[in-house]
Amino acid sequence: MSETPTAMTHPTKLRIWQQNVNQSLIAQLDTLESADPKGYDLILLQEPYVDHLGATRATTYWTVVYPPRHRDAPKRSRSIILVNKRLATSSWTQIDVPSFDISAIQLQGEHSILQIYNVYNDCLHNDSLTSLAKQLRSTEHRAHQPTPRHMIWAGDFNRHHPLWDDVRNSHLFTETALDATQPLLDLLGIHRMKMALPRDLATLESTATKNWTRVDNVFCSADLLQSFLLCDVDPTRRPANTDHFPILSTVDIVPMVAKESVRRNFRQTDWDAFGKMLKEKLERLDEPREFRMGERAAFERARKDLERAVMETIEDQVPMAKPCPHSKRWWT
Repeated sequence: MSETPTAMTHPTKLRIWQQNVNQSLIAQLDTLESADPKGYDLILLQEPYVDHLGATRATTYWTVVYPPRHRDAPKRSRSIILVNKRLATSSWTQIDVPSFDISAIQLQGEHSILQIYNVYNDCLHNDSLTSLAKQLRSTEHRAHQPTPRHMIWAGDFNRHHPLWDDVRNSHLFTETALDATQPLLDLLGIHRMKMALPRDLATLESTATKNWTRVDNVFCSADLLQSFLLCDVDPTRRPANTDHFPILSTVDIVPMVAKESVRRNFRQTDWDAFGKMLKEKLERLDEPREFRMGERAAFERARKDLERAVMETIEDQVPMAKPCPHSKRWWT
């Protein structure tokens, strides 16, 4: 299990922050600042920032899930998932989708399985949708599941359609645009997916025209729709350097959490005081001596007394760590 600070609360609902950050480091760091790990379980990023070493950015409270082939060509990855480390590592696994534009995980609950696909669909083609369709047809996906299985498809689909765009954007419903959207509609129909994000909500403000349009979306299994307590856009929390608004979702699913544990901050220890206390405790013990064969019981008593003296000193003199939720794991 991952270590998590005691200050972090147990989630009673699954909370998701969805965001396209336009490959901007500033936008990604701004998202991490806003998506408090005490309040969100998953961050779904499209077009994430990737540095020259092929790594993205995340604070210490998140586990990064890259597309399976990320290391082959890191700069091609346009979808990652950040999983809160308070979620039990035994409760989720990565789903390997053969695409640089899809990252996916499976959450194992007490009574059901939830598969979450974070999708970036290119403006010029539907390759990611083809990869998603292939994954959903795969033997692994069609294998018998002991519990009900639900799905969420979230991401930047880069498609306009009257089913979700505001009618004032009817100029976007060209024959070419509608033809490009048809494979997505077909896939939604085949798998009985419903739109969780209400129609007419804009998710992007055009940098050039300032027009608000709908390119991002959230779809879910039909029988999961009623479990969405919230699925909304919040333009006021848009990160810097991106034209996409965050999509915030709350699902009535209780995620399994890791056993909370705490750790001590030895760097902040007053070692003079530590040494003084330890010396006092050791002086109360028997004088050190060499133990011979046949004195196993006496040796064990001496070992336990020594261990107890050290542990009591640590408990008294070493403060508990209070990590900042926004600390960066590559900083000392």
